Amino acid sequence: EELDLSHNNIDTIDQNSLSVLVKLKKLKMVGNFVVCIDMQAFEKFEHIQVVEMDLRFLDCNCQNRWILKWIEQKIIQALNFNCNLTEQECLGEKLYPKCSEERSCPEKCTCQGDVIRCSNQSLDEIPRDISHSTRELYVDNNKIRTINTKFVKSLVRLKLLDLSNNEITFLEEESFPNLPKVTNLILSNNKIQCIQGGAFKRLPNLR
Repeated sequence: EELDLSHNNIDTIDQNSLSVLVKLKKLKMVGNFVVCIDMQAFEKFEHIQVVEMDLRFLDCNCQNRWILKWIEQKIIQALNFNCNLTEQECLGEKLYPKCSEERSCPEKCTCQGDVIRCSNQSLDEIPRDISHSTRELYVDNNKIRTINTKFVKSLVRLKLLDLSNNEITFLEEESFPNLPKVTNLILSNNKIQCIQGGAFKRLPNLR
């Protein structure tokens, strides 16, 4: 009736993840890397009373607005989820996507498995529609000047990020806020003049 899956490497809860646990009443999942949750994963539980989870890596967007309703109903106890979207803001949006739905390859990029290459495309920013499952991302030899911190949210499987040969001049505090597994960050041949303290503090595995 109770299940504790805390402090694992769970990043996705799809509609089949917990399908055999129909009598579950309490689920605890703190200390994971959750970036996608299917609403259908919990709808089948007639007896569920509380779900406690850390949602610091989950995007605050219309696709996840159903979670806010469950928080209001005190079914989900969410840690680190600061989201205040209203129904009005989400009119016409698709609210309940499935985690199994694959994102298309970003424009001007090539994708092979969990490796995305967007090199030599004259990009002025990192593509925003990067798949959560990406492990290597190459955006070298472009015209990127600043790091948009919103892009890096949710890439919890990423291990290598290549930003070499761009036009980056400045790295602010927490420039890479949600890349917990990155070990290789390549910034060579940029125009970096200032690096604020704490620019890399959210990269615990950086070599």
